Amino acid sequence: MAAGNASESQDITVSHTETQENTNHVSNTESIPSTSHSSSSEQRQRKRKNDESLHVLLRDIDEDYEKRRREIKEKETAERESRRLSRRL
Repeated sequence: MAAGNASESQDITVSHTETQENTNHVSNTESIPSTSHSSSSEQRQRKRKNDESLHVLLRDIDEDYEKRRREIKEKETAERESRRLSRRL
């Protein structure tokens, strides 16, 4: 009986190790390399690119917001003018 239990625990250990190795392989191939393995110049370059991307996204968001805000103001102005004219009649 003792031999059977030892064999079962070895199977579980091997299975867990194989699963961990497979998981590590998948996650390493799908993710950006860890910054701990990158040189400081690579980290600075990556940070600069991220900052530039963020800047572009924020600028686009601001432009969309301002455009929408102008559209709403124009619509409200047109509605007020329409109500004002309809009251005169």
